[in-house]
Amino acid sequence: MEASPHDPVERALLAFWAQKDKQQQDAKRTQGGTRDSVTGGRHLNALQDLLLGEFVAAGFPASMIFTSTAKRVLPGWFRPTKSWDLAVIHGDHIVGLVELKSQVGSLGNNANNRAEEAIGNAIDVRYACKNKLLGPTQPWLAYVFVTEDEPSIHEASSRRTNSHYPQRSLFTPREPGGISYVERLAIMGRELVREDLYQAVWIMITADPRKRQFSYRDVADEVGHRNFRLAVRKFSAGLGYKAGVNGDLILGQGDQASLFA
Repeated sequence: MEASPHDPVERALLAFWAQKDKQQQDAKRTQGGTRDSVTGGRHLNALQDLLLGEFVAAGFPASMIFTSTAKRVLPGWFRPTKSWDLAVIHGDHIVGLVELKSQVGSLGNNANNRAEEAIGNAIDVRYACKNKLLGPTQPWLAYVFVTEDEPSIHEASSRRTNSHYPQRSLFTPREPGGISYVERLAIMGRELVREDLYQAVWIMITADPRKRQFSYRDVADEVGHRNFRLAVRKFSAGLGYKAGVNGDLILGQGDQASLFA
């Protein structure tokens, strides 16, 4: 499917799927198995460039935004280091960090793992900052998650495994049938922001164009693209930058490969 020239999110997600397909084909040729398509790393490059463009559109100079490994590895408190996907550097200090994650298939088996990772990363930064391993202020944090849109993630489930105490009412709706994994993702994103673990969260689902017609959507408006963009612009304004000064969604600054080339 050809990407719309007017929709950078669509272009990035189609590039994501194309790269995953390439890595899977390479893995088959080298007998590496499908895991190579996940661990190859490059499948997130287009989404990483998309996020870079969001910060440029918010007014940040491209020279402040880094995706190279050397510039986005920070010391942790509960572990030696953490490599983030994007870092915003203001003066001598890292002031913003973005974690980008994807999950293709098996969301039901991995939803809790993704939640634990997101929570753990935010707590680790908080303690590293509290104990003066980082700069003078805690970095602004964002979490972006993309997962495959497949029928199973929309099915309601009322399965419960906890027996000692009742679970939070958010996860036990009154309607029969329980809640779906899509609804769980929306709840997780909202609560990460509400509890100030992250200042911006964007969670989307996308259909694999190799299996069905390509599509994508945010799991909820509260953790959608519009609110994410507004949060980035609020962050930018707080540092004295003005949205639109550096253009709208200019991807591929500096040594980054432009999606629009």
